[in-house]
Amino acid sequence: MEDHKSNGWLVLLGIVLIVLGLIALGSAVVTSLIVIALLGWILLIAGVVELIRTFTGREQGNFALHLVSGILRIILGLLLIFSPGIGIATITILLGLYFLVIGAFRLVISFFNHPSGWGWSLFSGLLTFILGLILLTHFPVSGAIFIGIFVGLDLIFVGLSTIFLAA
Repeated sequence: MEDHKSNGWLVLLGIVLIVLGLIALGSAVVTSLIVIALLGWILLIAGVVELIRTFTGREQGNFALHLVSGILRIILGLLLIFSPGIGIATITILLGLYFLVIGAFRLVISFFNHPSGWGWSLFSGLLTFILGLILLTHFPVSGAIFIGIFVGLDLIFVGLSTIFLAA
């Protein structure tokens, strides 16, 4: 009886996650801005904590390193909070370049080394490379929606897997 109750909660959680994912997809730009602002707050808080630890003597090691690290986290956090568009643009460019490079490496390795499951590796490399191209060639529009789309899709897939886990 208790397993049935637990499964019901898992199904409900899965449905809530799917609905949140659909909302995130429906407002991908807003979702992107929220994610970047949350990251900014996390960095700001981490920077303040690091500075407090640095000046209270609780941070062992290089004083200057911890001081600079804390200050940079605070500056970056404030930048992301008050100018999330800059954060979105930066992350989009970095991820686009990352996907291009990783996709190219996977393609090369698949062609020349033929590792086990090389067809999947080739497919993965091609998709990753194309994603990088899409992000960079459609920039800055791609940046405004990219993070929101991936957060939305992640919520939907986690919701589905939670429901399947309950079945």
